[in-house]
Amino acid sequence: MGWIGARLERLEDERLLTGQGRYVADLALPHMLQACFVRSPHPHARVLRIDAERARRVAAVFTAPDLPHTPLVDSVRMEGLLKTPQPALAGDRVRFEGEAVAIVLAESRYLAEDAAELVEVEYEPLPPVMDAERAGEAEPLHSELGTNVVYRRSFAWGDPDRAFAAADHVFRSRYHGNRFVAAPIETRGCLAQWSGGRLTMWSATQGPHLLRRRLAATTGIPEGRIRVIAPDVGGGFGQKIPAHPEEIAVALAARAAGRPVKWIEDRRENLTAAPHAKEQLIDLELAVAADGTFLALRARVLGDAGAYSFNAASALIEPYLSAQLMPGPYRIRHYACEITAALTTKSPVAPYRGIGWTAGHTARELLIDRAARVLGRDRADLRRQNLVEAHEFPYAACNGMVFDSGSFRESLDKALELVGYDEPHSPFVGVGVSPYVEPTGWGSEGGFQSNWSFASHDAVRLTVEPSGEVTAAVGSPSQGQGHETTLAQVVAGELGVRPEQVTVIAGDTSATPVS
Repeated sequence: MGWIGARLERLEDERLLTGQGRYVADLALPHMLQACFVRSPHPHARVLRIDAERARRVAAVFTAPDLPHTPLVDSVRMEGLLKTPQPALAGDRVRFEGEAVAIVLAESRYLAEDAAELVEVEYEPLPPVMDAERAGEAEPLHSELGTNVVYRRSFAWGDPDRAFAAADHVFRSRYHGNRFVAAPIETRGCLAQWSGGRLTMWSATQGPHLLRRRLAATTGIPEGRIRVIAPDVGGGFGQKIPAHPEEIAVALAARAAGRPVKWIEDRRENLTAAPHAKEQLIDLELAVAADGTFLALRARVLGDAGAYSFNAASALIEPYLSAQLMPGPYRIRHYACEITAALTTKSPVAPYRGIGWTAGHTARELLIDRAARVLGRDRADLRRQNLVEAHEFPYAACNGMVFDSGSFRESLDKALELVGYDEPHSPFVGVGVSPYVEPTGWGSEGGFQSNWSFASHDAVRLTVEPSGEVTAAVGSPSQGQGHETTLAQVVAGELGVRPEQVTVIAGDTSATPVS
């Protein structure tokens, strides 16, 4: 039987729905301490003095000098990208509201929070940098860089200048995509334990192997001596992909204290101190022929990276991907873009569902709507005219992205039919049209085509027991998507067993292959 796509009751649901799930907050170890962070109330300030004498009478308090380590830094290798190492705890300067300057350990979270209020921090407020467009004019947040612009580069494919000169119409627009925060039901959290020179970290992470790599790089402990375990994770949406400074601080504090340490983020921390997402400013120009054919596209994409080029995928996670994928599924043969990433005194930007390309596609589709209005064309018909057709596959876009298959026109027509596009609608009902292609399952080829510097991969290790039962150890853990069921279906379909005969193991770097 083909199990892939079969309608099954999810194998994990009974455990999760009856309260038997185990999240980081459910975990406890003997002699465990609870952590609370002292965070900056200023978006930008010098840290002149930290007085923890009163707090240390009731709790353990560590500041930056107490926890030496190698700061977090992104591993993206892109020409012209400046690095902004981020410490686990801020030292002489804070660069966004909510940045941690101390970690407080006590027998309970309540005591840790009370002790944190006893830590006295003297700040010298500095001018905040709130406008990414003017960030280059402001005092550098990282003085060693000498600038707040960490990346600027232009690309061109075809001959966009000539195409614009020959166009009958040129349409322009500016789009400002606001900041987002993922706000998963389960906030960030971790539990660290040291034993015999080895570190075990339980974390609400989407990337256990990535976190292990970052822990090794910051602590100096070889990866083989670090074990990361992701128990049940209550939502991630990208925010839990990167390593977080708090996780590094918790690991270092546990080693310094000689006891296990657990930190569970509260909702206010998540909204202010956790990484944000998406903010972009996009200027677009679309060249169109008299008959409505799209001739060329120009884009200027500015990404507001926040205070650091975050270790997830750097300050380029939004503007670079937005610009590189801007032509979308349209037959546009000439394209130019300028990509800029700037630092501001806001929480750093990290992945969040759809990352860069959602803002870029939104800006492009709004501009196409404007072109349709001016030309007196139906919005859907103008798009249909310019979409790549099925007979053109594999279609190589002007900037190197290869569309190996698809049914863009047919899919658009079917969607229009399903929503009753041509039927009368109430004035309170709006219908949007937005063809959209998103790369998924990135591998080496996808990274190469997008000019991006990393490729993702996953692996599985299968063990067949004498009874015929199968254990599948996979590198990608679930955050509620039902991996235990869907991956069991895939394995069952390939090996000729039933899904309930497959046990899926994930989320433990000591038991699963690198992902």
